[in-house]
Amino acid sequence: MVKDALDDIEWLALCSSRERAWIRRHADLIEVPAGTSLLNEGEASRWFYAVVDGQATRRVAGHYVGLVTAGDPVNDIEVLRNEPVAATVTADTKLRLLVMGRREFLGMLDEIPGLARRVLMPHIPSVPASRRRRPALVPLPAA
Repeated sequence: MVKDALDDIEWLALCSSRERAWIRRHADLIEVPAGTSLLNEGEASRWFYAVVDGQATRRVAGHYVGLVTAGDPVNDIEVLRNEPVAATVTADTKLRLLVMGRREFLGMLDEIPGLARRVLMPHIPSVPASRRRRPALVPLPAA
């Protein structure tokens, strides 16, 4: 059995064979050498990238802000919101990437149930248990 590159992307690993076929029709797997600048801060977000293999550095105004590693979407929020790229992303190692245009990325989120939640959940901050409150119970008005 041939290893499926989509298995290396956690949020795609749960997709059905039909959903994977849809992704393969609308996305490309590409390789870029170390040192390649994938995204430049302030540019339009025309392409969506997800790292299959390798590592890249994310910088804002020239300052290091984090790493992008195997399985990570690179610029999902900017593509979703149609906003300029928030950070410059440069390949530290040779990268293998899943790439699709904005229209295809949005189509993927619409076409595959639950995928939007899997892609976007890491961006939603969790609330510490100490700050969680139980909802207030409000009595129903008398009929």
